[in-house]
Amino acid sequence: MIGSITYEVGRYAINEGEWYRVDELFKNSIEENFQTYIEQWEVQPAPLRKYYDANGNGRFQTEASYNAEIAAARGFVLIDTRLIQIPGVQRSDFEACDLLDIEGKRFIHVKKSSRRSNILSHFFKQGSNSAQQFSRFPVAWDQLTELVGNIAGEEAAERLRAAIADRDRPWKVEFVIADAPRQTGEFNIPFFSKISLRDEAINLRRWAITLVYASSA
Repeated sequence: MIGSITYEVGRYAINEGEWYRVDELFKNSIEENFQTYIEQWEVQPAPLRKYYDANGNGRFQTEASYNAEIAAARGFVLIDTRLIQIPGVQRSDFEACDLLDIEGKRFIHVKKSSRRSNILSHFFKQGSNSAQQFSRFPVAWDQLTELVGNIAGEEAAERLRAAIADRDRPWKVEFVIADAPRQTGEFNIPFFSKISLRDEAINLRRWAITLVYASSA
């Protein structure tokens, strides 16, 4: 269970079955900080499609098919599940991102649901780890370029080389969460996930990388 309530004069949050009393100043600081990360796409990603069987039971499309559709519609390179390894570094395999926007210089990470704090915290950590690998190991860019060439062809690899050489615009780490809005009509994530997002943003600033959060219906 994840959520929060106001009881009498206190604010309380539940995370994976454990209740916590939240200091109001701290809560407000986290909430205000969270708002600074939110950016909207000029054209919102399509919502998750829902399928129904003969009995009327519905299920949303998989994250993999959702990523593939966005990549095809927007001209992004689909890197979902494709790993990069730093030569000479043991157990250094990592996923650069789910979708690579070469022209926009965005590492886009996609998650299907926004309801579980532990899953989102791991999600943010993966995105931060990927960005730090590219900051620490220049050879990771060579590995990414080779991967892009294998997936999307040499023309895409050349565009990536040009984007890497462009020092005037920073790369962005963008987290896209595909989910239905809350009852208020707003998109949101659990309070503890906002703390995790803030912590990873602090880490990324040390590497001069911009973090962005986005949401999709």
